[in-house]
Amino acid sequence: MRNPPKAMKSLIELAANHETTVDELLAALANTDKTLLEDNAFHVLQAIPDKNEMNGIIKFAAVH
Repeated sequence: MRNPPKAMKSLIELAANHETTVDELLAALANTDKTLLEDNAFHVLQAIPDKNEMNGIIKFAAVH
């Protein structure tokens, strides 16, 4: 698997943070280049912790 571009690093770190709210993640997603996000959404989705808990599921859906 290829590494994500440097431009995605802050979004991936935000998604990986347990303290990040869904609203914060949505705001960051809205400010991300759509093509860049489409090509690298996998990295963001993989970074989301607790995908089996409600907050993680909502974040996962927000990215998807």
